[in-house]
Amino acid sequence: MREARPLGPGQLIVLALLGGIAPLGTDIYLPSIPAVATDLHAAVSTVQLTLTGFMAGLALGPLLIGPVSDRFGRYRLLLVGILALLASSVLCALAPTVGVLIAARVVQGFCGSIALTLCRAMVADLATGAGAARIYSLLGTIMGLSPIVAPIIGGVIQQWAHWRISFWVLAGLCALLLVGALTLLRETLPPELRQRGGLGMTARNAARVVRDPHFVTFALALCCTSGALFSYISASPFVVQGILGWEPLAYSAVFAVNAAGLTTAAGISAATAGKLGPVRLVRVGSGAILVGASALAVAAAVGIREPGVLLPAMFLIPTGAGFVFGNATALATQTVRYAAGTAMAVIGFLQFGMSGLVAPLVSVAGPDSITPFAAIALAAGILLAVFAAVGARVDARTRAASPRGAS
Repeated sequence: MREARPLGPGQLIVLALLGGIAPLGTDIYLPSIPAVATDLHAAVSTVQLTLTGFMAGLALGPLLIGPVSDRFGRYRLLLVGILALLASSVLCALAPTVGVLIAARVVQGFCGSIALTLCRAMVADLATGAGAARIYSLLGTIMGLSPIVAPIIGGVIQQWAHWRISFWVLAGLCALLLVGALTLLRETLPPELRQRGGLGMTARNAARVVRDPHFVTFALALCCTSGALFSYISASPFVVQGILGWEPLAYSAVFAVNAAGLTTAAGISAATAGKLGPVRLVRVGSGAILVGASALAVAAAVGIREPGVLLPAMFLIPTGAGFVFGNATALATQTVRYAAGTAMAVIGFLQFGMSGLVAPLVSVAGPDSITPFAAIALAAGILLAVFAAVGARVDARTRAASPRGAS
């Protein structure tokens, strides 16, 4: 068994920023979509394909990168990924047509998935159990600042500069992260622990990962959490601006408060993981999401449109997610550290695949209805609660069978 090695503050910051570059790549760009459509002489629906393409790259990238990193190591692949992300950001900034921009965004999403997958895998290489839960929650605390800061930056850029500046900002951040990775990070998967045997062994290890009940239970919990969270993210503009009739600035404030809830929950998780344990914190988060989703379902059923009901219910969803993400990630990888890259690939595919599936469904009944949002969030919340309960039993059995390995 590998010994857990501590991560320094600088390493934690670099890893967190690497994990946050993907959401930043979406959130900083959202305020500029109408301007992009005008500048590139394209329909808004066509420009929205730049978001779809980015999410597709995020979902598919881990399936390749994770297993490859289990065989060849993390560090060099991470450096290549950061360089490619920098180059794709520059290409986005220089894109002469919407077609080029869409293609560049697919590549950007793929490269962003490299950074996200490998930063998680590197933590799995270095820590396990409550220690890993603390690190993942700390990363979540820092990464959670992205949805707070990015729309503000994007709005300022859109107000005072050109939409292409958003991608130059991303390129500059990638350059800084490259310097940080070169100076602070090192290889976390030594050659003797890498997967051998070519594609056949990679496939067999992948099969072992997806058959591991401990991994599968908590990976599905993460998938459900992403479904609930992205139903909120996708529906919140319609709810706050459309149904409640609030101004865009007020919506930004609501979004920032809810993102702060996620960040605060992740920080509490980091501080209490050793005392309460990651399983209990996952159940706390699943309970918060289920309560919030249930309140939304009741509001949709009886026609309540009061901010005093809708806003607290929505707040509970990202706040609950803050408790789940770091702890469930640590629990999912606890028994599959021999193929951490593959495990993170599966988790990434499930999370971003679910996000891409949910996003267009919340508005199928039109902008004046919260019923699809409430139904999706409630279904995700119920399934999450089930997986959290089952996961507690699976984890207890795992610890009973191998106390030292589950520590």
